[in-house]
Amino acid sequence: MASPNRLIATPRRDDIEAPSLRAATPLLRVDALSVSYGRHQVVSDVSFALSRGQSLALIGESGSGKSTIARAVLRLLPNGGHATGRITFDGQDVLELSERRFRPLRGRAIGFVPQDPGNALNPVRSIGAQAMEAAALLDEPDDRVRKQRILETFAQVGLDHPQRVCDSYPHQLSGGMLQRVLIGLAVLPRPALLVADEPTSALDVTIQKRILDLLTRLQSELDISLLLITHDLAIAAERADALVVLKDGVIQEAGRTAAIFASPRSAYARELQADVPALNPDRYRALRDPGFRRREAGATAKIEVRAVTKTFTVDGRTLTAVDNVSFAVPAGTTHALVGESGSGKTT
Repeated sequence: MASPNRLIATPRRDDIEAPSLRAATPLLRVDALSVSYGRHQVVSDVSFALSRGQSLALIGESGSGKSTIARAVLRLLPNGGHATGRITFDGQDVLELSERRFRPLRGRAIGFVPQDPGNALNPVRSIGAQAMEAAALLDEPDDRVRKQRILETFAQVGLDHPQRVCDSYPHQLSGGMLQRVLIGLAVLPRPALLVADEPTSALDVTIQKRILDLLTRLQSELDISLLLITHDLAIAAERADALVVLKDGVIQEAGRTAAIFASPRSAYARELQADVPALNPDRYRALRDPGFRRREAGATAKIEVRAVTKTFTVDGRTLTAVDNVSFAVPAGTTHALVGESGSGKTT
């Protein structure tokens, strides 16, 4: 008899019959994957398949096992982590391969975009030096061509001054810029599978769209498969062909994205969907009512900013980060600073 998790994870009939998700041999197949740290099991009996050129999103709250599954696929579980089951990539069981045989796949055939750009890059080496390491995976012996490919890829992912980025150290770039650097390095070798762990969490909405559009285009042009780990259901709804909904390391529901969002079967999936403002705008209408939070007339400002200007010297040039900005935050109110990466919010 199948386990309860197997019954929950069984795709809907329309998923099984849908040609766009059907493939004789999926690029990535996960069967009965369980992951434990010591005696504590954090992922239980997870199974799914991802075809070439398709995208699948692992969604769920923090601690649901999404990143653990991604790291099991990449053979990057921390010390003490133990995976059982089967993970098949391009016909090879990666859990059975030695580290020496798997290492050539990581980076070249399976790309990875980690969640925390601040810890993923070496702080004492320039971005360009680290990018050249990624470029070593290219089938191109000429360093000048490799460097040009790096600059082109950085421009593709929305870095306006690629050469300046290459000359910079990680601490000299914003979090959003560092995230784009990581995405650029991951797609540089044109992997068959890209594992992206919250790839747009540090990006503003305009750059987020550019990155997601880039990933979508690469999928189409190069048949790259995307395993997306995200807590953002709106992104999953728009960008993923299929979903795996996780809670406490157990699959609650799996199938085609459109079918799950149209009629989620599990209580947890329904709860997740109901809590997303982008998918349920009317639910939060009352909170946006100007009268929802009333303050007494004539209340004084708790914070007042008047004509603030801030400049930095970069490469001998003066850069104005904030230019004559004024605002006030009255008592009992919330004030938001909104803008693209580099617009001056953090300054």
